Amino acid sequence: MLITSSWGRLLSVASLWMNLEPDTIRPSQPGLVQGYRLGGGQRVRSGRHNRHGTGEGGYVDAPGPFLHGLRERCRQHGILFIADEVQSGFGRTAELFAVDHHDLDPDILVMAKGIASGFPMSAIGASDELMARWPTGSHGGTYGGNPMGCAAALATIDVLCEDGFMGTVRERAVRLWEGLADLADRHDAIAENHGLGLMVGTEIVDSVGAPDPARTKVLLAHMVEESRVVVISCGPFGSTIRWIPPLVVTETQVDEALAAFDTALGEVT
Repeated sequence: MLITSSWGRLLSVASLWMNLEPDTIRPSQPGLVQGYRLGGGQRVRSGRHNRHGTGEGGYVDAPGPFLHGLRERCRQHGILFIADEVQSGFGRTAELFAVDHHDLDPDILVMAKGIASGFPMSAIGASDELMARWPTGSHGGTYGGNPMGCAAALATIDVLCEDGFMGTVRERAVRLWEGLADLADRHDAIAENHGLGLMVGTEIVDSVGAPDPARTKVLLAHMVEESRVVVISCGPFGSTIRWIPPLVVTETQVDEALAAFDTALGEVT
């Protein structure tokens, strides 16, 4: 369980992740199992709820063997394997879902954010057999089945499934990764880059290799003020720069962002 992950702010789920004083939030709600949050996205409720990589925790991707081992452990003990693709789903990792990178077959898939291109929308996917176990009327809400949200989601999915769209996303991801790798070779402030597709974390460190949130903050400010490039941070120390450009980002925009980062790294000590 990663303290710096973020699974929402309801008390039941906040007790799993919020980085607060020990007595602020009581142990997690009965029936919830703490676990590694899968990057990208996956988790556990009455089962093992996992994310394919951390989000707020720094975009650290969970290793494939770990995920498959966890999936097998769930099967052995009759635990549902729930993949949280809220942040990593719908092309963010250069595959439709992050689980596709490791050929995982979750029992339940939860989705939101990119599903409707920013329109408030979320969904749960599972087999007919599993979904039939809901008692009639037990799963609902005031805004469930919003027609505009559903229309936005269907339009988004149509675009994602267009010939060549995901191929272009992968090309942009390669360009971003190659550019960040080049910067890491030339700037000691970069410890490493990690993540998947267009969901990348860059670790910023000081002269002795320790996380450097102060330098990270100044780098981000420099990029905004001098280059008009807005990037945000995450991670347990606030020293991870996260790269999450829109899937329609152009080559020119990727290059401009990398150039802004390069300039900031050269001028910020």
